[in-house]
Amino acid sequence: SVLFEKGRVALQKEGVRTIRWGLTPYMAPDELKENYRPIAMYVGDRLGIDVELVMGTNYADLERMVVQGDVDVAVVSPYSYVRAKKGAPGLTVFASHIARGSPNYGAYIIVGEESDIERLSDLRGRQFAFVDRRSTSGFLFPSSRMLEEGIHPEQDLEAVFLGTHDKVYDAVAEGTVAGGATYDGALRQGRDRRRDGRGVRVVAKTPRIPHEAYVLRE
Repeated sequence: SVLFEKGRVALQKEGVRTIRWGLTPYMAPDELKENYRPIAMYVGDRLGIDVELVMGTNYADLERMVVQGDVDVAVVSPYSYVRAKKGAPGLTVFASHIARGSPNYGAYIIVGEESDIERLSDLRGRQFAFVDRRSTSGFLFPSSRMLEEGIHPEQDLEAVFLGTHDKVYDAVAEGTVAGGATYDGALRQGRDRRRDGRGVRVVAKTPRIPHEAYVLRE
């Protein structure tokens, strides 16, 4: 297409030989890279350039790479985008994506299937798993939902941060924590992945969340 041809010319003019594409580590790194490899290969083929997938060690690390210009393109959570934009005002959003027919997704507060917890107030004083303080669906929106019920997510709960959504799901399913915060895709994947009969159920949900922002460095 004309756009890809313009892109090839511009990259050649600037002497760019590789595009570094940053990913937020919201799930197991190998699985995440496998999910993004087809689109990275497609873009690389159309532009005639190598595309290197770069995984942040955590949400804050990718945010740092975006702000410092260590990656050229990145896929960041809505919360991380807002934070990164403050540090790099020239950051440009050029796309988001549609998943399962929707431009947004749901976040959920979950407990074990056999748990005696029926409402958010039952979580007081118990261990609760979040993903990361920069995670929109794994911390920010669930925390807001708790605050609406008068529950402070870190003062009223024994909060732990497990790093990825799959780890949160597994911890809840296995009963090592009383509850956890995750998103709808992790629920589907967790139920498909685990065949040991240990499940989870939803006790609360949040407002819908925009999907990740695809951004370009300044």
